[in-house]
Amino acid sequence: MSAPEHLSKDQFSVLYHGTKSVNIESIREQGLTPPERVLNPASWHMLTSVKSEAGYFAGKGGAVLTYHVPADQADAHLHPNRGGQGRALHAIKKPLPGSMIQGVDQL
Repeated sequence: MSAPEHLSKDQFSVLYHGTKSVNIESIREQGLTPPERVLNPASWHMLTSVKSEAGYFAGKGGAVLTYHVPADQADAHLHPNRGGQGRALHAIKKPLPGSMIQGVDQL
């Protein structure tokens, strides 16, 4: 995956989200948001820096979305990193736009 044309690799984070394939179109159109039933969205981790983790949550027949999140927009969209041991794990503050999706891998 290459960086968005206007950003160098140190100006964005690569993060992954696993989902059911039927959700892809609505995520592209409406952005990635926590499910409505979640009482505390800050604790609902939806993005990881480890692609295989996203694949696990997508499940068989699901998909992994690859996001390039610009560094200057990360604070507005993402709660602080809750990962550790060299991996990122983020909850979402506000919808992550579909325009940040840089790839979709069907499982």
